[in-house]
Formats: sequence, structure tokens, C-alpha cells
Amino acid sequence: MTVSNGRFLSALHPADSHADQKVRYEPFADSLNFSGMVFPLPLKDIPKFEKKNNLSINVYGLTDDNVVFPLLISKETKRQHINLLYIKKMENSHYCCIKSLSRLVSSQLSKHNNKKFICPRCLQYFSSEVKLNCHSEVCQEHEPVHVHMPDDKWLQFKNVRRSFKLPFVVYADFECLCLPVSSCEPTSSSAYTERYQKHEPISFCYYIAYAHGFYKEPVTYRGPNASKHFMMLLKQEAEEIFQIYQNPKEMIE
Repeated sequence: MTVSNGRFLSALHPADSHADQKVRYEPFADSLNFSGMVFPLPLKDIPKFEKKNNLSINVYGLTDDNVVFPLLISKETKRQHINLLYIKKMENSHYCCIKSLSRLVSSQLSKHNNKKFICPRCLQYFSSEVKLNCHSEVCQEHEPVHVHMPDDKWLQFKNVRRSFKLPFVVYADFECLCLPVSSCEPTSSSAYTERYQKHEPISFCYYIAYAHGFYKEPVTYRGPNASKHFMMLLKQEAEEIFQIYQNPKEMIE
């Protein structure tokens, strides 16, 4: 057993202490098939080694700024899985065993210290395993890639004068009654939010502005179920406007 192939054994059989000593992994030397393999193992031979030993291996690299990125991602994650970090300096290169991918990349993804669920293919992170699983179903369909957002993360649109006007815009306003509601008694032993009023819509007015001239008079309503009436009328307006879109007029020469 050499130092190079010992990296694979250390990933599958982590030592409790003195993980750098080869003697810790000698009892497991025959657990992997190294025949026909040249070490240090070239990246192009990783798939062959996976097939020989029925395991999966993900290899990650480092940029000049020490940013981790996916270098070689296994097509299928097996029960026995290994994450390796490939480090290359000048003509020398070697693998390091990654015990925790989350700990390795968390600092480059976010400044927050909360637990992160990392996608091994694109190194995006999520707040829960459920969200990660939903993402993984889509991510599996694409090539592994590391998403890096620019430092200047804000986009701003300034040329408002060059934008196209929307043909139809609805402006609406509601009037409400502030009705008292019952709430719990304040207590100094715990935090609470005191609800004391409920806004009950009683009337509304909306106006549809048309970019090319007058469309129709403002619509007003006052009475019970104002919100329900508003949504019903707005749906009718949308259906009428949709018909206008479906039947465009020829331009006047």
C-alpha cells in the first residue's frame, strides 16, 4: 500500500486518530482492487477505478484563489462514496480525502454559520435536505458546474425613458373599516404580537389606463364582500383585454 492509494482507503475507513499514518489502513489494504492502476491515479482513470470497486468518486479542484470547484463528478452515487480534493502545484499533484464537503466549501458560499445542505454537482447550498433533493432531480440532468456570482451583485435599470409602455395598466384603491378584534392579554413572561384591529374592505375604485387613448370610465363599488366583487370584476376585465390581444388591429399607414 502506498500513500497515494491510501487516500482512497482513508476515505472509506476513516481513522479516529493519526489519520496520516499508513499503518492505520493496512488491515483494509485488500478491500479495494488496485490491480492495473498507476498511482498517483490520473483523473482519466478514476471511472475505471470506480467500476473495478463498485464505488463512486467525486473529485474537486482548487482555483488560484483557493475556491473549490467540481473537477470530476461520478455519474451515480454508490453506497461506498469518496470525495477527494485534487491539489496541483507546478508538476506535483496529489489527492486529499474530504471528510466533510459542507465544512470545506461553506465559507466560500455564505458567511452564515447555519447548517448547509450542499449539492455535490454544482456546490449550491440549501437550508434543508428536502430542498436539496428537489434541486438534485434537476441538477442530475445537467453537466456538473460551479456557479459563481459576480461581486457586483446589484442590477439596476435606469433608462426608463427607453422602456415600452404596457398597453393596459390597472390602478386600484380600497377603503376599509378598522374593526376591533379580541386578543390575548399582554404578558411580561413571553414575546407576543397584539392584534387589535382588522381592516375590512367596504369599497373600491379602479381605473384601467390605456397606452393609446381612452378605454373606459373608472369603476366604483361600495357594499358587502368588496374584495370578492373586486376579483370578479378584475377577472372579467382580464378576459375582455385578452380578446383585444387576440385580435390585433392593422397599423394605420
